[in-house]
Amino acid sequence: MKKNIRKFAAIVSVVASTLCGCGSSQDSFVFTNTTGGQGQAQVSPVANSDTFNALGNATINRAAPGVLSNDTLNGATISTFDATSANGGTVVLNADGSFTYTPTVGFQGSDSFTYRLQNSQGTSTATVTLNVQGLGVFVNNNAVAGGTGTQASPFNTLAQAIAAARSGDTIFVSRGNGTSAGLSGAFTLPSGVNLVGEGSGLIVPQTVVPAGTAPIVNGPITLSGSNRVQGISFQQQQVGQPFLKLNNVNNCDITNNTFLIEQVFDGVEIQNVCNGITLSNNEFTVTTNTDAIGYTETLSSAVSLGLTVSNNQFRYQGAGNAESCLDFFMTGFNSTLDLTVTGNSFTGTGTGNGFDQGINAFLLENVNLTGRITGNQFQNFRTQAIQIQTSSDNTGWNLTVSDNTCSNTGEEFLSARLAPNSQGTLTMANNALSNGGGRGILADVGVSSKLVMNMTNSQFSGLADEALSVRLSSSAEANVTAQGCTVSNCNIGFRFIPGSNSDLTFRVLNNMFTAMTAQCINYVDSQTGRLCADISGNSFVTDVLLFNNGTGSIDLEQFSAGDGGPLNVVNTFSSGATVNTSGTITSRPDGFCTQP
Repeated sequence: MKKNIRKFAAIVSVVASTLCGCGSSQDSFVFTNTTGGQGQAQVSPVANSDTFNALGNATINRAAPGVLSNDTLNGATISTFDATSANGGTVVLNADGSFTYTPTVGFQGSDSFTYRLQNSQGTSTATVTLNVQGLGVFVNNNAVAGGTGTQASPFNTLAQAIAAARSGDTIFVSRGNGTSAGLSGAFTLPSGVNLVGEGSGLIVPQTVVPAGTAPIVNGPITLSGSNRVQGISFQQQQVGQPFLKLNNVNNCDITNNTFLIEQVFDGVEIQNVCNGITLSNNEFTVTTNTDAIGYTETLSSAVSLGLTVSNNQFRYQGAGNAESCLDFFMTGFNSTLDLTVTGNSFTGTGTGNGFDQGINAFLLENVNLTGRITGNQFQNFRTQAIQIQTSSDNTGWNLTVSDNTCSNTGEEFLSARLAPNSQGTLTMANNALSNGGGRGILADVGVSSKLVMNMTNSQFSGLADEALSVRLSSSAEANVTAQGCTVSNCNIGFRFIPGSNSDLTFRVLNNMFTAMTAQCINYVDSQTGRLCADISGNSFVTDVLLFNNGTGSIDLEQFSAGDGGPLNVVNTFSSGATVNTSGTITSRPDGFCTQP
């Protein structure tokens, strides 16, 4: 049927005219984006068709200007509209263009209604198309029993909703009575079904339910793939169970939830071949000795794995110790994990208790890690903020670590270890590390392994040991650049420890050292290592120590005047600092030592 709303527009016009105290009907107050002005002839309105998305079993609310956003009114108002859509849905259209639409129960597909604009010169009619995609399955544990799962008649248990949902549907859980009654227990979320809580609201993109208080769910919930879990408060964890389980699934998005982890089990457990997994904008609070997120992969074939962890908050609020915020134990043959960790806040509480590590990755059996760890904040960890370990041959990593801040670690900010016969690439830039009980960065290169490292524009201050330490095992190879960094109030600046028959190239360029306890650079070889070094453009306040006490070799660019040196010409030494050498050092011209 058609609803006539001319009377409403006329009342608004009279009231507006009265309030203004003057004016003819041409000055009446109406909702308009007229293109004409005073003195111009009024023309007919132009109504243009619109298309909106909707959710089955739910009412969408489209705010003003709604259907009028693309119309030319020319002083017109909405005169009539279809209160019942083409497929039996309910429509309420307001004078400002805002509207609500409720499809019939269970309807999916294309629906439509029309409306008409009218002014003194004519009318124009447009069609509004509603694409109803998927069903909303609604849960409110405060509702009466016997609901049908619609927004108007919700289920009162989560089990009912999961049993009813199909791929493409969205289960929406209201805050209900504020308890987990009816929302507890082990469930499997079907493939393609989303689980959304009131904590994030329900928007498709039109608002169905605005964001409010999150419902309490305790799980465990097993994801089947292509799921989104959003707006839930996970509490009251079951003994020996995580809140969420992901095993051999793809394309899952876990966002805007809170997790209170009180049992000795991971909050989120990821296993085996999982790709396209994203955890974002969640809050993880751990109170006991466990991990916030754990990923275990134990396969015997080559697979690709993908995980993104972004803009989450991790914190420890217990009295004892916990393990890691992110923990990876990877044992898949020739597998590759692609990991992005960005924009997170990791808080471990302190060096006496709290998390051991922010990120802990243990790689076995030919697993390779490609990682980007950027823009995070780390503070108060018992050992390392980041620990990457390999313990099997031919296992390696390619890491970019940039724009992070870290303070108050018991040991290193980053500990990166290569097992024998492995390769690692480490790119570091714009990190700020302060007040650590150990080193800033430890790179440990195993037997016959190779490391390429490029570190730029980073800050190190208040570290009990070295800002950078590179340790080489026998026959290991490393190519290291440290450029444009500032190092202050540390014990040693950059320390390089060779192994027998190791091969090290380092370039220390344009760095500034202040208030150091021991050497700015320390290289001592008592074995058969080979070193090629470029040290230039730096500002030193303590010694540069280069000892060749074994049968190895040291090639040093610009060591003598004949090659453009000596070092106190191409660097600045102050506060009594000098070059302290032992054994044979061969001077080489600038550019002799190259960095891949």
